[in-house]
Amino acid sequence: MATLEEVQQAAQTLPDGDLRTLRTWITTTEFPRREAAPQIEQAEAELVAQLQEQHPELAPDYATDVEVAETLEDLFAKLPAWVQPTSKASAYPPMSLVKHSERAYRARRLTDKEPGTPFDGWEDVTAHYLRPELIADGNDPEVDTDAPGLITEPEETTPAPMAQPWKAGEWYSAGELALDNGVAYVSQRLHRATENTRPSTEAKEWRPLPA
Repeated sequence: MATLEEVQQAAQTLPDGDLRTLRTWITTTEFPRREAAPQIEQAEAELVAQLQEQHPELAPDYATDVEVAETLEDLFAKLPAWVQPTSKASAYPPMSLVKHSERAYRARRLTDKEPGTPFDGWEDVTAHYLRPELIADGNDPEVDTDAPGLITEPEETTPAPMAQPWKAGEWYSAGELALDNGVAYVSQRLHRATENTRPSTEAKEWRPLPA
């Protein structure tokens, strides 16, 4: 793909007529296409989700979430392997989790592309599902753990909240949690978040959790 600088340099060499044509195309075609893309992607994902629900044989094998693992081997044991979809109807839906080429991937959108390739629609989340190595406290294992000045107990940490703040543009699968204005909500169906589907607006895509 050309860089922005390369595109700008190419535009500077265009004849005036071609430059005007390019400007018209950008303002009347490309901008509207990009603005409509999220709604089109969401509609397509919902259509495929309905089709796969009606015909389970079309749905690929994937996970939606797994617990943090101690090792790569443990992580990959929990994830189905990516398989090339045979059609758009068998594509992986947003939030799918798979393993491929010794990495863990989550689908950012409906995709039938191979993980790790350009414009694939996948995100490498391997590090997200691996437990950080325990930090050594420096104590000599041969020394009595009750010796003065030695750290014998790990510091307590505050667990991360289950629900993350709601964010426009994100894909939410059914059952996923989100926080909006301090209230936790559970997603009722697969959808892409927009201001019209914000949980606090009582959108049908969300249901508040009991306090």
